[in-house]
Amino acid sequence: MPLKIDLKPGDKIIVNGAVLENAGGNAKILIHNEAAILRGKMVMTEKERTSPAAHIYFALQCAYAFPDKVNEYMEQFTKLAEDFMIASPSSAAIISEIARLIDEGMMYKALKISQNLLAHEKDLMNAARAQLTPGPMSTELPPDGESAGDAPPASSPTLLHRARHPSRPEERASRVNQRWSLGSSRLVDRRDILGRRRFF
Repeated sequence: MPLKIDLKPGDKIIVNGAVLENAGGNAKILIHNEAAILRGKMVMTEKERTSPAAHIYFALQCAYAFPDKVNEYMEQFTKLAEDFMIASPSSAAIISEIARLIDEGMMYKALKISQNLLAHEKDLMNAARAQLTPGPMSTELPPDGESAGDAPPASSPTLLHRARHPSRPEERASRVNQRWSLGSSRLVDRRDILGRRRFF
């Protein structure tokens, strides 16, 4: 039974390595014999080969579309897939399924499963970006003697309380400056220690 393919204006398909484009209106074609056919979203261009998983897909696509060079492209696929699986062990199940389909001669199905590898790579990249994104940081300084989660004192203000928690703006500014000076001196001391250790 022949394979019927519907083509819209401008649609492209690859048949045994030849790129065919519909230059007219809507069209239908029939494929009467066995052929390596790729169409639509399954076709990846060289410009779209921008990631390790994309390199794997492109090599497998070429192995399918150009039967006369299948050995050359399968060598590329094997090397790329092994490197990818070492770098990303979580992809082992997908790559193993692709290899099984190739061994059974189902190259087209193997190519379709390779799209799952592209999606898996995208998920890994998104997860990595999320881990690198810094969370919101608070710029408010807690009063001396309290942590950020401590509750304020319930007793009435005393001289000791006012000394620790100055109410006037100039007192607060003075205390912040003291804390900054102390922190800066400690930072300098720490850098000095780390710098000396590098030469030991």
